[in-house]
Amino acid sequence: MLGELARSPQLLPPKDAAVLVATSAGMDSTVLARVLVPFLVKRGHACTLAWLDHGWRPEDAERDRLFVEQMAASLGVAVVTTSRPAPAARVRALGAEAAAREQRLLWLEETAIAVGAERIYLGHHRDDQVETILLRRLEGVPAERAASMPSLNGRLARPLLSVAKADIEELARSHGWHWLEDPSNRDLAFRRNELRHLVIPGRSAADPAWQDTVLAEGERARTRLDDLQRRVTEVLPDLLLEGSEGAAALVLDREILLELGEDAALLGLQRLCSTEQRGDRPPQRRALQSLLSGLARARGSRLFHLGAGWTARISGDQLHLLRDGELLHESPPSGLQASLHTGRPLEWPDHGVLSCRHVSADEARWALRDEEGAGSRFAAFDLADLVLPLHVRGAGHGLRIKPFGMVGTRKVRDVLADACVPRYQRANWPVLMDAQGRVLWLPGVRASIHAPLGTHSRIVALLYTTALPNVGRISGLLRNRVS
Repeated sequence: MLGELARSPQLLPPKDAAVLVATSAGMDSTVLARVLVPFLVKRGHACTLAWLDHGWRPEDAERDRLFVEQMAASLGVAVVTTSRPAPAARVRALGAEAAAREQRLLWLEETAIAVGAERIYLGHHRDDQVETILLRRLEGVPAERAASMPSLNGRLARPLLSVAKADIEELARSHGWHWLEDPSNRDLAFRRNELRHLVIPGRSAADPAWQDTVLAEGERARTRLDDLQRRVTEVLPDLLLEGSEGAAALVLDREILLELGEDAALLGLQRLCSTEQRGDRPPQRRALQSLLSGLARARGSRLFHLGAGWTARISGDQLHLLRDGELLHESPPSGLQASLHTGRPLEWPDHGVLSCRHVSADEARWALRDEEGAGSRFAAFDLADLVLPLHVRGAGHGLRIKPFGMVGTRKVRDVLADACVPRYQRANWPVLMDAQGRVLWLPGVRASIHAPLGTHSRIVALLYTTALPNVGRISGLLRNRVS
């Protein structure tokens, strides 16, 4: 097991540097501590065990903490323990597993800084690597981008990635090392556990070489990702005109960003929007893809609501990335809302074409009676009750609509969610409004109750769209998604 350190000397800490060894009291991290700590102490490194209570199992927390403290005492090293449940907002945004992992890594980094540790050792092994690659595929990442975990990433070191769990257990039993079982590891409500206990054993039994194939694909994706990271690092000084990585307001060179190509440009945007100090995650990849698509076509100024607290503004040859709070303090530049005029179709990036024409009330009634898609593909409004000009903006946050056929108002984002518009598209979905700021229509989704066609109507604004929502696909067929 120490052979991985011999083969990968970069995993070793610098001479005389302190290290942190993360442990959960489970088998993997217990064996890591039992093997690694004596080896590093003999080399002259100060070691500290680190244990974090996520608050998931309050009935077992004290037992686990005492176990880790006793192990630290038997190894003759220091120990740091604490309780740090993930904030509710992060659980809602990421899910319980991802939010807990995020908090754990944040705490480990903070603790490493506090004790002066140059390395943080984690007990991830070969089986974890397979699960991680498959989980990324389940999230919709194609195989060529579903990268494996790196053995070294900043302070984080994973010396057991080539070791199978079965070998770790055999070593623990041969030395009589005890560990504690986490009951939540058997809870099939967690995707990782469903993979671990149901999907992977079945696939491996049918094809013994399948896991090797998954690992090889993950390693190729990791090599490609590392190459893209190096490319982004090289170009970043020229790409970033103002601000710094993780800042609240950034100005980027539009041409340089587009010249990077999609994958490198996406990686650069994700990196710039990440603030590891606060544990913030960047906008979703598909939201950034929509931004790049608009960036290649948009003329003049344009806002893109990216989610995750970020808004992008295209302005000439520059792209401004702004935290939503920063945007509130700026005076809105001109041209952020596109006007919609009769006879002049408007293309809304990544959604389709919007058009308006004025017709007689009788022609509008014929359309409502004979054409399919009333309220979604097209909508009719009494021109006399509208305050012109009409304009289109992204849904963003805070807009409400009075849906036709319903009582009261609803959040625009909720109506889009009910229509199965993917989360990454909702903030930038086109919203048609009049000059009074009334939401008239969500193209492709639903019309409002404002300015309805009535018996006294004479001239009608008839609005059409080619923008139809992508119906959300229900996930959960794990076995099909990882094949």
